[in-house]
Amino acid sequence: MCYGQNTDISSINSSSPAWLQNYKAQVDNVVTGLQKFNSSPVYYRPFHEMNGGWFWWGDKNTTDYKNLYINLYNYIVTTNGMSNVNFVYAS
Repeated sequence: MCYGQNTDISSINSSSPAWLQNYKAQVDNVVTGLQKFNSSPVYYRPFHEMNGGWFWWGDKNTTDYKNLYINLYNYIVTTNGMSNVNFVYAS
């Protein structure tokens, strides 16, 4: 699913059911891909180029973006136990 620039990321867990279902399906696809590396170190750079408005997560309120990033980190590392994933943050 393609999200628009007007996507509200302020409360990822209380977004519309359809939006949240599609987002979680995409994140689960990422987790499945990362799990193929087992215990090898993986560097993952989600939500890149956040300063521009050309991605649905870009050019948003800093706190909202931070919460989106934390939510993704917690889901991959805490919920799925993937301690081999190293998150890369860069604009």
